[in-house]
Amino acid sequence: MVVYADQITSGVLAWPPMAPTSPRFNPILFEIAGHPATLQGQIPWVIMTPLLYWMVIRANNQ
Repeated sequence: MVVYADQITSGVLAWPPMAPTSPRFNPILFEIAGHPATLQGQIPWVIMTPLLYWMVIRANNQ
């Protein structure tokens, strides 16, 4: 949980190119121990997880 708390630091974008929303639209999705998890902080995981699984499955099938 300590590592995750660093990922959801307020006002910090980990992967700005992977977050297609602008800084004006960055709602808080949930909080963990008082640290907000914002949309822009989580969107790279939402985008990249299915892509990674797709690439691994495709590479395994070839």
